Amino acid sequence: MSIPAIKIAQKKAHLGDPEYRALLHRVAGVNSAKELDEQGARRVLAELHRIINDNARIDGSKPAAVIERTPAEKKLWAIWYDLEKLLPASMRNADYLLGIVRRASGVHDLVSLYRLGELTPLQMYKTIEALKQRLAQEQDTLADAVGATNQVPF
Repeated sequence: MSIPAIKIAQKKAHLGDPEYRALLHRVAGVNSAKELDEQGARRVLAELHRIINDNARIDGSKPAAVIERTPAEKKLWAIWYDLEKLLPASMRNADYLLGIVRRASGVHDLVSLYRLGELTPLQMYKTIEALKQRLAQEQDTLADAVGATNQVPF
């Protein structure tokens, strides 16, 4: 297994840390490349190369060296990181977030989180509001649980 090869492919795929970690979790069920076994490393590399090839095919051009995120995208990710801390482990993955994005935005053919920039401002607004609602639900659930036991849950 070659962690440097995975990191090089991550850079070529232009994935930021959040997207990369979501990919690791979705493809291999781990949170870090250090946790990968040989088979998981091969699956992750294959997925990264698929993304690299997809990026190169879009409009026949190579992707930009750095993906600039809009303020709305940054806000979406910030809310997700807050929500992720409160979710059960089975829901802390890219597929769960992608499901929220698809339902809230109405864009059911969105296949990857690295394409969030393609959402219209209205779709992004609806998605952010849905994430805010889900975060509030989890915070209320946590507050109820703490209030019932009068103990801090950690």
